[in-house]
Amino acid sequence: MVRTRDTYLAALFQRVRRRRSVKKAATTVAHSLIVASGHMLHDQVAYQELGHSHFDHLHTQKLVRHHLRRVEELGVRVTIETPPQAA
Repeated sequence: MVRTRDTYLAALFQRVRRRRSVKKAATTVAHSLIVASGHMLHDQVAYQELGHSHFDHLHTQKLVRHHLRRVEELGVRVTIETPPQAA
């Protein structure tokens, strides 16, 4: 069995495992694989890997606020500068 860490499914497993049990995380990944394979068969398309950081890119602002709050709880004052957007 191949075990890779930088995949969407590995990130999904870790995300669910943090909140639930290992068995529920495995079941969630299995369900995701079944749904993905159903779409692949129905639409006749190849599997597209979303990547390990897929969930981080979904809610970037929420993630920034969360980590900012955690750092400030430790007594560190932080200012955030956003990089200029590429045109």
